[in-house]
Amino acid sequence: MIANTQNLFLKLLSVMQINVICDVGSMNGEDALAFRVASPRATIFAFEPNPENLRLMRADPALREHHIEVVPQAVTHSDGQAEFFVVTADYSTTNDWRGMSSLYRRPHEAELLIAVPVETTRLDTFFADKRSSGMRVGLWVDVEGKSYEAIEGASGMVKGHSPASC
Repeated sequence: MIANTQNLFLKLLSVMQINVICDVGSMNGEDALAFRVASPRATIFAFEPNPENLRLMRADPALREHHIEVVPQAVTHSDGQAEFFVVTADYSTTNDWRGMSSLYRRPHEAELLIAVPVETTRLDTFFADKRSSGMRVGLWVDVEGKSYEAIEGASGMVKGHSPASC
């Protein structure tokens, strides 16, 4: 049996009463829209630093209509700026290459990469002024080799809290 992680995540949103969802490394907002169907009243943030993906997401009427907040930052373990390595891709269609860009530089793909500066945030910094007592956050993280850093950047959100109240 092969587990479908997105189906599991969608079920957990309801079971765990998640009311804030972070689609980290959103690419095109498709996952964020699926999360909206599963959690109609949740606040949803779609983090995407790739300039071309970001441009397309900002122009997407479905994301606006479904109240998905597009955040133009890379989620990691530090606030500031970093080099983001954009993979050459055809942005006129939805394809896997559009989602392969990363803060992680893949040396074997050097000829396919363009380094651009992007803003970075820790999730605990991003949520510092948004926290509330009933806030229950779900993280969907797809950041091409930098998942540990993205989750480490949320560590301040869970200090002193039980998993059920984060």
